[in-house]
Amino acid sequence: MSLSKAILLFAKPPVSGRVKTRLIPSLGVEVATQVHAELLLHCASTLAQCPGVERQLWAGFDPQNPAFQEPVFKGWKRYLQVDGDLGDRMAAATAVALSHAQRAVVVGSDCPAMTPAYIEAAFEALEHHPVVLGPAEDGGYVLVGTRERVPELFQGIDWGSDRVLQQSRERLRKEGVGWVELETLWDVDRPEDFRRWRGR
Repeated sequence: MSLSKAILLFAKPPVSGRVKTRLIPSLGVEVATQVHAELLLHCASTLAQCPGVERQLWAGFDPQNPAFQEPVFKGWKRYLQVDGDLGDRMAAATAVALSHAQRAVVVGSDCPAMTPAYIEAAFEALEHHPVVLGPAEDGGYVLVGTRERVPELFQGIDWGSDRVLQQSRERLRKEGVGWVELETLWDVDRPEDFRRWRGR
């Protein structure tokens, strides 16, 4: 019997100078790295609270990094992201997940506002729609889920820009693929996001 749900965490290990680079000018390398480490554990802990899902860690590099050996990651399947842009990597990861799960949801490690209920809402949405998007305030998205392979969803997108969500909508509309959107959340990419998080 196939697993119904797979949650895919896309994350980099907290290596100085390679994470949260937009925070470095204002916070410094070490603080930015620590912020990334805290967000990683926060997100992993959130996913660990989701019942009945297969948890997959898709590491940007070094999947055996000590940060990924924390107790919260016990029992997770581990993968190394393929080469290519973010779209290539997500397309490959969802293809792997959907080879044995009926629904796959991808999240990053920088959205402290995400809750287990939000993730469950994404899986519920996939019972009725081929694709679900969790919009981000900065024009991207904090979550994307699918119940079938939709490679077009990940092609021709200006990743890292404020046009990601709009371009994704346009791609889905062009391909005739239905989708639903969840509540808009925010993630920690810029100094003002960091201050917002710390002020919670």
